[in-house]
Amino acid sequence: RVTESSGYTFGPCEAITPPVCPENVTENPDGTVTFCYPTGSAYTIQKLTTVNGVAANLAGQEGDCLTYSLETATTSPYALGDCEPIAPPVCPENVTENPDGTVTFCYPTGSAYTIQKLTTVNGVAANLAGQEGDCLTYSLETATTSPYALGDCEPIAPPVCPENVTENPDGTITFCFSDAFSLTTKSIKMNGEVLTVVGQSEDKSCITLSAPSAKAATYAWDDCAGIPPGELPVELLSFGGTYDERRHAVAVKWETLSELNINFYQLERSFDGQRFEAIHKIYDIENSTDLNQYNYTDNLDDTPIKMAYYRLKTVDLDGTFEYSDIASVEITRKNVAILVYPVPVKGEAIIEIEGKGTVMVRDMFGRVVAQQVKASENTNVTVDLSHLPSGNYFVQFLNQNGLNLSTKKITVITN
Repeated sequence: RVTESSGYTFGPCEAITPPVCPENVTENPDGTVTFCYPTGSAYTIQKLTTVNGVAANLAGQEGDCLTYSLETATTSPYALGDCEPIAPPVCPENVTENPDGTVTFCYPTGSAYTIQKLTTVNGVAANLAGQEGDCLTYSLETATTSPYALGDCEPIAPPVCPENVTENPDGTITFCFSDAFSLTTKSIKMNGEVLTVVGQSEDKSCITLSAPSAKAATYAWDDCAGIPPGELPVELLSFGGTYDERRHAVAVKWETLSELNINFYQLERSFDGQRFEAIHKIYDIENSTDLNQYNYTDNLDDTPIKMAYYRLKTVDLDGTFEYSDIASVEITRKNVAILVYPVPVKGEAIIEIEGKGTVMVRDMFGRVVAQQVKASENTNVTVDLSHLPSGNYFVQFLNQNGLNLSTKKITVITN
């Protein structure tokens, strides 16, 4: 055989040509090996060949790259057929975009990488600007964007890192990002410890992880730099609600001991414990270390419900927020007792009932034939029914929201 340039004749022999060899090689996760040839080179596609003397079968082709499966495992460097052995490039495992426009690539500890003073990033000329440990920083002659391919390596993207972290009272840790974060896993490595994802905010920008084994001065999300926990914007002492049957409303109350940099509180309600809607907001909250109490009355409509669920969203001045635990309130509605006398009614009916609202009298066809507003809690109501013909009627009591609290059948007789 012959190497160097093609077209050599040795003595009386025929001219022979050296083999066209690949210029780079890649180890694939499935154990195959891919060799890539210079574009436009006159290489030969061999279905059966050898790699390091081990039988190799062509498994695929893409462009000028041929992938071979090996009958017996072998290690780098790789010699395809009669070609000289070549080794796959040692590539960085992560990349960081720096504020000054440089890009830092970090290699696995102990890997045999080559420090190149001049190289390329995404095909753009790059100059070595510094080294720290196994990390090389390059300045780029022309700006380029993520993902970044160093030399012949595959492109890699910098990690998406959180802006802040909060230690929650229940021991869990919440990381908040500048934008919505797409979760692709149910667990995250934090400070080297694998934690479970236990929640994510509605706008997807904050993610809560299960409690770590111990508190730390800084918390590092996955491969990101550690950041110290921020102060809790509010110390919530209590949060809950009580159902008022007479008003068909829920009195929601919460207490705080300290408030720091709060933009607003948002009270949210749900009837299924899953889908919440905002029903009330409180703004203009001053920083305080005193006990503060808040109250809100949620007047319910006439929808038949058995439970109502509430949670409090605390939004900080920088846009970060957290939710309280969910408070559940049982809605137990009972008929309000109505007393009507005399029995049967002749002329005027005296109606005794608790609460404020409106008394309505309807005939058997549902038409309103008399009504009277009850403006006081404990006073009786007198309704003139002398104009009605003898017969049966219904007395209804509606609260101030128009909700029917009770119905009673009465009999009216004329003189």
